[in-house]
Amino acid sequence: MKKIKLFILLATMITGFFSCQKSGSTTTPTHPMVDTAYLRKTAIFYGYDASGNKTSDSTVWRWGYDDQHRQTLFVSRPASGDNVDSSITSYSANQAVTDYWIISEGVLYVKGHEVSFYNTKGYLDSVQETIMNISPNNGSPDTTHSNTVTVYYNDANGHDTTAILYDLSTGGRVRGNTTFSVYVNNSLTRVMSYTRDGVKTNSQSWTDGNIVADTTWNFNDGSLLFTHSYSFSSVLSGGFYGYVGTKNLLLQGTQANSPFGSSNYTYTNTYTFDTANRVSTQKEVLSNQPGYHLDVYTYY
Repeated sequence: MKKIKLFILLATMITGFFSCQKSGSTTTPTHPMVDTAYLRKTAIFYGYDASGNKTSDSTVWRWGYDDQHRQTLFVSRPASGDNVDSSITSYSANQAVTDYWIISEGVLYVKGHEVSFYNTKGYLDSVQETIMNISPNNGSPDTTHSNTVTVYYNDANGHDTTAILYDLSTGGRVRGNTTFSVYVNNSLTRVMSYTRDGVKTNSQSWTDGNIVADTTWNFNDGSLLFTHSYSFSSVLSGGFYGYVGTKNLLLQGTQANSPFGSSNYTYTNTYTFDTANRVSTQKEVLSNQPGYHLDVYTYY
């Protein structure tokens, strides 16, 4: 499973590229093309009201890569204000090292260091992460540290069937959440996460490379928080980036069964494509909000 930083999950991100599609068309391409050589350069996110008036300043994401098309740089910055999320990644034979920062109005709030270790077959073996959180506290900063390691267990085909999180912050090794992934004929079918006390916190169902449903429970008492269901287009995500690594572009998602009625909603995505048949815009409309979100992408 892909590990994605919480601090960059600021907006839904769907990108890809396809063949046999005219620029600006929303028609499904006839023959989707998978080619990871197409790399995202920027993503800009806007908010609009029902009349088409801009309601929120844009946030800009920017990526950089090395000569092997591996991500080496990520920066997130709003159009106004001085808030910056950034990360830098370097690579060696069996490791990837990422340092990341969250800065607001010139003040460092979060500093992280992550090392991903790979075994001799190239499978992810473990990820060790150290995070420093800083609270300004009226000029007298409070600093807390966390140190965790996630250990991955792979099957003969390289699938990460089990991932166990350990907390190293107290000097020992305290077991935390465990995630199990089930594969049938090399295809992911289920993902289940549990606390160290055995409380199920999340369950996902997958079919043909796409997530079709998930359920989230409270990690304290196991009570239901909400469920999601998803539908996808026939257009491939390009092997580059889909919703949580899905095979196809996401068309619609629904959140239900929330104890808070206002939190139940449906969102619908539509796309346009550039002259190279990559996603150039994604428009997201939510049933419980007026207006829409518009994401604009450029590529190297």
